[in-house]
Amino acid sequence: MKLRRYAKKQAQQLCKSLAKAVAEGDVDAVHQVRVGCRRLEEPLQLCRSWVSDKKIDKAIQQLTRLRRKFRKIRDGEVTLRVVNPLQLRFAHEKKEPSPGRAAGRAGRAAGAGR
Repeated sequence: MKLRRYAKKQAQQLCKSLAKAVAEGDVDAVHQVRVGCRRLEEPLQLCRSWVSDKKIDKAIQQLTRLRRKFRKIRDGEVTLRVVNPLQLRFAHEKKEPSPGRAAGRAGRAAGAGR
């Protein structure tokens, strides 16, 4: 059955990504956990006619919870990717005086030595 093989492959990939995300904090693995949850949910929806709705609903609910928890982690990572470069840029700009202010200081310093 191709659906069973697909679901098994998705479950295995999800487990690998989950282990890597938890053990290493790997950014890509966090994303892959979320993708894996969605991909595994698809065959579960199709199995409703063969398996009790309660079992399917429970599995989907668990996948949804996992996906939501990792969404918060993923959102934080994306925010850091945006904020860190901005922080570095603004920190760099604060350290370097603007050309007009630097020239004014140099002129005043030269005049003080007269």
